Amino acid sequence: MEFTNEIVEYIKLNGRQLSGGAARQSNFTQGFPEKIKSFMLRYGGLEIKKFHSEGVISREVNKIIFDISLTEGLAEGYGKFLSKKLFPIGVYMPEAYEIVVDENEFVYLLGESCFCAGKKLYEGIERIIRADERNMLELDPSNDTHPVWLKLNENESIPVNIDSYLFI
Repeated sequence: MEFTNEIVEYIKLNGRQLSGGAARQSNFTQGFPEKIKSFMLRYGGLEIKKFHSEGVISREVNKIIFDISLTEGLAEGYGKFLSKKLFPIGVYMPEAYEIVVDENEFVYLLGESCFCAGKKLYEGIERIIRADERNMLELDPSNDTHPVWLKLNENESIPVNIDSYLFI
């Protein structure tokens, strides 16, 4: 799967390649699964301004940068807790969340909290670009013994099985 046509057009209009680009990412992708490595060789070094809701004006520039060198190593700690090997692929600014992918292509945002954006690489990244937080799962911060994923609704958080959860 690739990005939808809408996101491809959005990237063309709102993305810019940073110096070094994808070629520089190959230094960091040793040992990455082939699909993640291929994604980084294609999109590495790309900076994308985040979708903005109509009528919302933000002083801060929200952006995503696919550059492994900007990550701060959160993948290792979260990976141990989740019992998964996590591969960093970029950052979500200005919140400084790291964007990581596991060996099964689940896409996560790591920072003060941990969110799962989707079960497929392009689908999860697209959800992050769109800032579609209502369809993400949050790792329960109150449970430090084993991972419990929560679907955040307006008034409550509902535990869900991440493996059987259907992202919309």
